[in-house]
Amino acid sequence: MKRGLQIVASGLVVLAFIGVIFGRDSRDLQVTTAGAVVTSPSCGTFPAGRHGTPAAIFPWICEFGTNSSDFGNAVAVVGSEIYVAGSTIGTFPGETNAGYIDAYVRKYDAVGTVTWTRQFGASWIDEALAVAADSSGVYVAGYTDHALPGQSSAGGTDAFVRKYDASGVEAWTQQFGTPGTDVANALVVDPSGLYVAGATDGTLPGQTNGGVGDAFVRRYDSSGAELWTRQFGTSMDDGAVSLATDESSVLVAGYTFGTFPGQTNHGSRDAFVRKYDDSGLEMWTRQVGTPADDLPYGVAANASAVYVAGYTYGAFPGHTNEGDRDAFLQSFNATGGER
Repeated sequence: MKRGLQIVASGLVVLAFIGVIFGRDSRDLQVTTAGAVVTSPSCGTFPAGRHGTPAAIFPWICEFGTNSSDFGNAVAVVGSEIYVAGSTIGTFPGETNAGYIDAYVRKYDAVGTVTWTRQFGASWIDEALAVAADSSGVYVAGYTDHALPGQSSAGGTDAFVRKYDASGVEAWTQQFGTPGTDVANALVVDPSGLYVAGATDGTLPGQTNGGVGDAFVRRYDSSGAELWTRQFGTSMDDGAVSLATDESSVLVAGYTFGTFPGQTNHGSRDAFVRKYDDSGLEMWTRQVGTPADDLPYGVAANASAVYVAGYTYGAFPGHTNEGDRDAFLQSFNATGGER
């Protein structure tokens, strides 16, 4: 089974796929690009196949890993630089394994040459689940169940955000959480900083827990100083899974088993999207769903619209379920009205 993510930036398309590579004991990451045909010294080209020559579509592919299991969870593009983040049970060349499972981030140039790899972690389980980049470097977020170097553990599983500059030097790390379980699922950058979002079953400092589990979004400036945090949820289980920004606000998409104020629960788990301005003021919240299970995976925004994509086991009003689990795409205008 494979999972894919596509990001388009500055004319470059990157496709990252994860899957079991048969005949090997590891799970390796494959990175491909689409665009002009190039030759890479560190990656291979696709062979000719029954559907023609894929190299005309995918000029190169990079498969990499250790002698154990490796996972690619996120990819980001800025200019001609490609960043891939994930986790490994092994040890990448030139790196050190800090414990059982480590996080990593790897940088490629546009022709698939590895620029650098950074593997990091605490003494047990660490995973990088999100990555975002700008001209100053790359940001990686995820979770750790111990204290990262120079950081303190709040207990349980903590969220973290780490920045590397463009040459791979660690700029800063922020580990945060509660005595319970905390995880960072999403990152997005804007010209003055970045946002990180995820889920917690505790109470972050200065916040209030709404129930079983809450979503959160936190804003940092580019130097890693926390500007504000918003923890929110219902009396049931909630979490944030995706972020987008239009440079003056942030959109948080996630799931809830409860009912947000002024909204309606449609049954089982619903999707939601919430908009904050860049000072942390809630602008609007919309909860959508069917009588069955609904989960958003992505959110995107521009100046006039917001789009949320995910899956449903049900049928939205005016639609028919094609069988089992369907995909959905929901659009809103900039003020939260359905389009």
